[in-house]
Amino acid sequence: MGNKQIIKEIIVKGERIILYKSFKVVLILCLFFALLGCGNKQVEEKNGSLSINQSLLTVNSTNENIIERLEQFYFKTSRPAGKQQMKSNKEMNQEQQKEENKDSQKEQMQKIELKKKEEKWKGLINKIEQLFKNWNRYESEKSLDTKQAKKIEKKMNQLTQQIENNELLEALFQANGLNLEFAKLYRQYYNKKLKSTIEEMRVYVRNIVYLSQIEGDNQTQQSQNLRKLKSGVNELEDLKMKKENKERVKELNHYLEDLEEVITTQNNSVLKIKGNLILNKLNQLK
Repeated sequence: MGNKQIIKEIIVKGERIILYKSFKVVLILCLFFALLGCGNKQVEEKNGSLSINQSLLTVNSTNENIIERLEQFYFKTSRPAGKQQMKSNKEMNQEQQKEENKDSQKEQMQKIELKKKEEKWKGLINKIEQLFKNWNRYESEKSLDTKQAKKIEKKMNQLTQQIENNELLEALFQANGLNLEFAKLYRQYYNKKLKSTIEEMRVYVRNIVYLSQIEGDNQTQQSQNLRKLKSGVNELEDLKMKKENKERVKELNHYLEDLEEVITTQNNSVLKIKGNLILNKLNQLK
């Protein structure tokens, strides 16, 4: 065999060896990345949750701000009138002069208050616009079930219409219902059991308070929301959490007992106070 033939065979064999080794390296790398992906998935499954899209958190936060602003408008109470006493003519004249001065001051104050109210109302309308913008951004970033997305958008449209019509209580119920839909997204797409349960419970607390503002017997609906609250506490008790949060969940049980008693008495002012206490306690669990 000639030298040229031998050299050719060596070159061919060398190329085969190089190709074989290259194939092995590629195969090993593929296996490595596949295992790494599985490892990440296992960690993800082990943690039982995914990071929540920031746009969704912003949508939820904007809606919370809308609820707070609506409550400021709806639950604003006037100062109670003082007791009247009999006075002499001189005293009455003096009082009349004082009242005239007060009326002038009162008129100025009313103008200032009206201006403040108009500014607050504009702020509320701006928040509604922000809600739509933030929701559109979230929709562009996350592929949602069409039916689910349309349901949320319908609620947002109804909320806008109710605010434009100055239907404050109806708007409060609507905005509160939106938070329930967001809670479903936390559970469905991100497996955030703690956050979704807390958000759901906040909705039920507010439902109980808002129902107290409607004429008629609403105890049945309030009791239904109370049962959902108790189920929420049971869910929280089953979740792994810090020791201090476990203690807060125990306190929630006592708060719900107090709320149940107030529901039976239908004392609306006390009911709102108890409701706020529960909302504050739920905020501490976040």
